[in-house]
Formats: sequence, C-alpha cells, structure tokens
Amino acid sequence: PIPAWAWVAALVGCFTMGQAMESLSVLAGVWNYAASLKGLQAASQGSFVTFAALLFFGALVAGTAEELFFRGYVQTRLVERWGRTAGIAGAATLFGILHFDPIHSPMALMMGLFLGWLAERTGSLRLPIFVHVFNNLTSFLLSRYAPSTTELPASVHVTLLAVCSLAFVGTVTALRRIDARPPEPVLAGP
Repeated sequence: PIPAWAWVAALVGCFTMGQAMESLSVLAGVWNYAASLKGLQAASQGSFVTFAALLFFGALVAGTAEELFFRGYVQTRLVERWGRTAGIAGAATLFGILHFDPIHSPMALMMGLFLGWLAERTGSLRLPIFVHVFNNLTSFLLSRYAPSTTELPASVHVTLLAVCSLAFVGTVTALRRIDARPPEPVLAGP
C-alpha cells in the first residue's frame, strides 16, 4: 500500500513543479503564448454550469482518462519494450505533444515524467490519477477565484522558481523511499 504521507508529498511535488514551470515561462517572457491555457482560463470564467462542467470533465474525466491511457496503456507497453526510463520518457513525450501548445506541452511533458515515475515507483495508477485530477481541479479553481501570478514582479518569480525547484527535489527524494511494486518473482533453479 501507498503510505498516507506519499499522497501529500506527490501533491506537493506536482504543485511545486507546476509553479516552477509557470515562473520560468513568465521570466522567459513566453507565458502569453499559452493559447490552450488561456482557453481554459476563459472557460473557467463562464457561468456556474459551464464551470461545473469544466470541473467534472476537465478534472475528473480528463485526469482519469489521460492517466489510464498514457500511464496505464502507453507507458506500460513502452516500458515492456524499451525499459523503464525510455518507456516513461516516451509516454511523457506523447502526453506533452498531445496538449498542442508551445507552453502547455513542455509543462505537460514534465508533469508526464513525474506522473509516469510515480506510476512505476508505486506499481499503481491510483496515485498518478489522484495527483492529475487534483492538479486540474486546483488549476481551474485558481483560474476562477485567485488573482493571476503572472503580474507578480520578476523578483517574486525568481524566488518562486528557486524555492519550488528545491521543494520539488526534496519531494522526489522523499518519494524515492516508497516502492509499493510487488517484488520480482524468484525463479527456481533447474
């Protein structure tokens, strides 16, 4: 079983990586080119019914379906053929490309690497699905109810980038302690 602290740590990893990537894109001056993210933000400002549909389909349905497909189907097959590292990277690359956006795609690639690593580390899709759904849900809620962080001064983004990067590395280091995959079968001798 996956320990309770790992669920929290995985969320922290997801959010710190997401904020680090956002701050990096703001500092690079490319955040404004994220058309798909702007479309999602516009949808989150719609009526209550539109927003509720966005939460249901964009968070619960999309998060679950994407994990079942990319980590459960694609990654599993690629890991069988190419090995763990290349399989995770291949599935994450496809995940990133299929987000069809010059800014959102690299963010999805990085998130795909993290979620793929979680799936391999735990031998389960439960944690990646939980993290993906919660990430999408939080993104939509923040888009609707919180002020944009893109207007913050560059010094704040530099600080966020540094702190979130360090927190992400710490989170991954902590998560390396878990390995809920079943042990390899022991083959009997001749």
